Amino acid sequence: MRTRFAGGVLLFAVIACAAFLIGASLRDDLTFVSRAGTSLCKLACLLIGAAFSVASARAFEPGSPARRGWIAFAVFQSAWTLAQLWFCFVVIVRRAEVTVPSVADVLFVGGQLAAFFALFTFIEAWRSSGLVAPPSWSQRFAGAVTALSVVVAAGMTALAHHGVLPAADSIVVSIYPVLDCALLWPLVLLLAMSRGMGEGRVAVVWRHVLLGVLACGVGDFAYAFFAQLGVASLDPLIDFAFCASYAYIGFGAVRQDALASA
Repeated sequence: MRTRFAGGVLLFAVIACAAFLIGASLRDDLTFVSRAGTSLCKLACLLIGAAFSVASARAFEPGSPARRGWIAFAVFQSAWTLAQLWFCFVVIVRRAEVTVPSVADVLFVGGQLAAFFALFTFIEAWRSSGLVAPPSWSQRFAGAVTALSVVVAAGMTALAHHGVLPAADSIVVSIYPVLDCALLWPLVLLLAMSRGMGEGRVAVVWRHVLLGVLACGVGDFAYAFFAQLGVASLDPLIDFAFCASYAYIGFGAVRQDALASA
């Protein structure tokens, strides 16, 4: 029952986010309503993700690697929830623009570092237990993702020299797409390793999380690129990419809770 409810909330949040953005594009006087609405939609998705990550952690025995991994994943989702809560406070209460860098950036980056810890905890637990071995192409893929991360970092650095943002702002917005690229390796590896586990149901969890990180990467890259060029016309699409990202990751946590409760 709670799985269906949570899934319904996530789907409603994504649809509502799209409606707010479409409304703002049609009527300028709906700008504040749109910003407030999309901020709350993203917050709802993150709250679901954090709550079900905690529930997933509690389903495993204390001290088990899986429990440690889901605790770290819950920290990741909770940090992003707090960051989005700060966004809501600034946008709705203060009625101001969110500045970069801010306390939200510390929480977003800290959350991604917790996600790294969670993913590698799962990989090491599965590998050491003998349940499944990493695929033969994992090292080559790791090298490719590392190279991609370096290319993205170099591209963002070059763009910063010609952009309109101050140096500190450029550094902060450039960090996000690099971290998103780096997250691809453990996520794809987890997805590949989990395909034969639980009749493929475990893979569904990581497929959702991977799609969420990909959507977040698109949003982060687009924001970093266009913000440094001073272009704000694509902000609604970027907002929707973030909302879809949070919803996909939330769906992953919901699926894991359902799997652990089965």
